[in-house]
Amino acid sequence: MLDFLFHFMPQEEWNLFKRDSHIEIGNLQIDHPMEANIWQMNIDNQIEYLKSIAVAGCNAGIKKPELFSQWIIWKLGRRIADDYMLPYNQKLFGSKFEELGTYWLEKLPNVSFEETLRSCIEKKPYGKEPAHTFFYYPKKYGYGEVWRRMADSIKNKIIYGYKVKMLDVVNRVINNEIFFIFNLHTNDWYV
Repeated sequence: MLDFLFHFMPQEEWNLFKRDSHIEIGNLQIDHPMEANIWQMNIDNQIEYLKSIAVAGCNAGIKKPELFSQWIIWKLGRRIADDYMLPYNQKLFGSKFEELGTYWLEKLPNVSFEETLRSCIEKKPYGKEPAHTFFYYPKKYGYGEVWRRMADSIKNKIIYGYKVKMLDVVNRVINNEIFFIFNLHTNDWYV
């Protein structure tokens, strides 16, 4: 994906940043992701969260659920689910939260109970960092610049100001008059 972006806007024109995100749990602030940073809590909270993770469905041999809301409890335990992950994701996804499946979760890093326990013992995070731990941002012009350059490179294939009234994605036809050939896709998500 980066090679594709750098084709239009070379890597030298971007700054690379490390994400700096924190989570507030009660009156405490810890680093993100929570399961890798429980070690930043007091020992009593660490024990409670570790006990909850230890009996989570994924550690008890229970089959992975189909719905994301149930997966959160299955994967991270009731305590992380209730204190952080369920409220956060309900806010993020709104009314559609209960409909989300789990097919997309393979893209997320898998922090195990053992890695969480090790992080508490050694007082540092363990496990693979999420893909969004680091991100690029253009040195000049803002993020829209890369999309402007992409559009410029295919401007003879873009129709600006065209009012779309009907889109038939199966037959690839717009308004029963324009046939489109290409679908742009990144990773497994189609646009």
